[in-house]
Amino acid sequence: MLDSSFVIDRKILGTSKHLLSENKTYKWTADIAQNVWHLTGHIKNDSDRCLDTLFQLNGIEIDIKPPQRFIKAMDSLMSGSTAWPPPWQKVMPKVAHRTFAETLLHKVTEGLERSSKDYYDRVWVPGNNLLRSLQQARVDNQRWESLIAANKGNVAAIRSFEPDANGFASQVVYDRFGTVTGRPLVASGPQILTLKKEHRNLLTSRWGEDGQLIIVDFAALEARVLLYEAGKRCDNPDMYSEINNDLFNGSANRNDVKGAVISELYGQSKRMLGERLGIKGKHLNFFVSKIKGYFRTETLMKRVKQQFVENGYLLNRYGRRVVVDNPVDHVFVNYYAQSSGADVAMLGFNEMLQQLSGYRVAPIFLIYDAIILDCHKSAVDAVNAVKTVNVDGYVQRFFLRAEPVGCTHVSEEVHFQNEERINA
Repeated sequence: MLDSSFVIDRKILGTSKHLLSENKTYKWTADIAQNVWHLTGHIKNDSDRCLDTLFQLNGIEIDIKPPQRFIKAMDSLMSGSTAWPPPWQKVMPKVAHRTFAETLLHKVTEGLERSSKDYYDRVWVPGNNLLRSLQQARVDNQRWESLIAANKGNVAAIRSFEPDANGFASQVVYDRFGTVTGRPLVASGPQILTLKKEHRNLLTSRWGEDGQLIIVDFAALEARVLLYEAGKRCDNPDMYSEINNDLFNGSANRNDVKGAVISELYGQSKRMLGERLGIKGKHLNFFVSKIKGYFRTETLMKRVKQQFVENGYLLNRYGRRVVVDNPVDHVFVNYYAQSSGADVAMLGFNEMLQQLSGYRVAPIFLIYDAIILDCHKSAVDAVNAVKTVNVDGYVQRFFLRAEPVGCTHVSEEVHFQNEERINA
């Protein structure tokens, strides 16, 4: 079956069967093949051929509703009814329903022809594989009840981890359209993104004393994306020490280098950076210019800004559209790095789990550029041994670091964002 084949779901059409378009012929069908694009009117995370997702990624909007006069008529007749949408084929005149279906077929065909499928197949589908691999997390009921009883803030997040009769929290569901840059947000289930770090001890291993929770995150992910975008390599897990050696022969303070890099990434003013580092004047100008030149951020900014001027959006490393709501210079660099980094994280963790497929490892949560794994003790060494991943789109390696969940830290980029949000 051709990749251009698609199905319009029966719920949209108000019919007993789905409408299949294949090789420019149409027929009604009760079954939907897995390799056929499927339009339902909502995003389907469990499908690798979700037409609604493809259209949203390509910025294509299609009106799937019948003419407004029929909607108003049925809305008045079905006021208070939960049986919406109605069976349009039965309530609309035959000619009107046929026109509705033919018009929708034309719109979908045109939208599919205008859509690029490269990002979807290259990045979105592997991301789906990662999300589908996530399993329910086991909760220590005694700790959970104790945290609820303490009632010291973060209660809503804690309650979302309420264990079932078997001691497991509900399944987490992520929304990959929840942020402009594509960072997944929790749509339903345990609110791991807002659960305080000190409350993660409510989680426990499904293997009891034979298990361990490990968090794996990328080392300086977004800054490394910018470095690699500049055509450079860094085979040192500690990227900031490497930059210090390259630019200043190791004479600078590593944390000053890190602060300058992250400042460049998130657009902090030179004055504020100087105050943070305790330097000013010519020394500050020299320091900042060396960092900017090393990352070539001006070149990247001009390129993505030109994309925005021409198209109204920028494209990340993989071709995902990113709509810039505040088009100032540093935002272009930040959005590019954050969006590309989000895709690298999805691809990288998917690759890591493939490497660990023979071990007793249960992925349970994503936290931006980190993943929490529930590991049997027999798998801990294997998890710790995965130090790097190679992802499609980059020849350079990305470095990972693994720690027990109780010892986890917030990545430098996330910490900086939180600090800036507080200061604002």
